[in-house]
Amino acid sequence: MVWTIQRICPREDSVYLLKENTGVIRQISVPGAESASFEDGHLMIRCKTGFCWSVNPETGSRRRFQLAT
Repeated sequence: MVWTIQRICPREDSVYLLKENTGVIRQISVPGAESASFEDGHLMIRCKTGFCWSVNPETGSRRRFQLAT
């Protein structure tokens, strides 16, 4: 299924996704969320905390990575 980024809300530390075919909206929250994009089917969320999260939009499973400085 195709997910799109509906909006990014830094105030809520959240990224909202929309599943195009069904209209389902999913909220993914991670500390300090600033920007997001899709890479190889995973949602990549960059955070002001110095971390990046890779999230599977179907299952919600996530991995955290330290951003290179």
